[in-house]
Amino acid sequence: MNKKLADNIQNLASPNRIIWEYFGSLRGLVQEVDALEDKESIQRKVILCVFMGVAIVETFLNLYFRQLSEEPRHKIYREQILKELDENVSLDLKVKVWPKRFFSKGVNFSCGTGQQFMTLKRLRNNLMHFKSSYDTVKTIDGEIRGLADLTAYETLDQNIAQESVYVAEGMIAEIFKLNGINEAQIVQYLHLWTGKVPICNGMGK
Repeated sequence: MNKKLADNIQNLASPNRIIWEYFGSLRGLVQEVDALEDKESIQRKVILCVFMGVAIVETFLNLYFRQLSEEPRHKIYREQILKELDENVSLDLKVKVWPKRFFSKGVNFSCGTGQQFMTLKRLRNNLMHFKSSYDTVKTIDGEIRGLADLTAYETLDQNIAQESVYVAEGMIAEIFKLNGINEAQIVQYLHLWTGKVPICNGMGK
């Protein structure tokens, strides 16, 4: 094949494809965490689960609202969404403002899934946007200065790995709900977008 032609070929797919793949990666990490026993190995995997759980939600917001902006009823927001995507606006703006803009109502961040997501995001921020302290510890031989507070990292365990999946799934379900999709349909939408297998009782873990 002509190289110039090959360079111009796009790998196109449905918007849900990348979310499906990301969830596959996250669930694979969680399985690896479940098989580990030593704390150090667990923490090294769990930190990736936290990062990925939050990243999946942001990627979903980017794709889903971009897709919605092409619908006739939401076309009025198309240029604004394109502009904000180009400007790489914050996750806070996407998760708090976009649902209100499109659905005239937003996620409740004071309880439930919304609160859980903000907790996960704060943990991600503490780990990723690390602001080092400059602590001093007294020892028998004197002092050790310039130590960093790693408390957030030390909290990482297998439960947080599992929560990264559940919270990401839950936040996506919340967006579907705000868009007027009923619970029975949400189960199917979650399968379509995240690979979550529907169960008889509805949307359990």
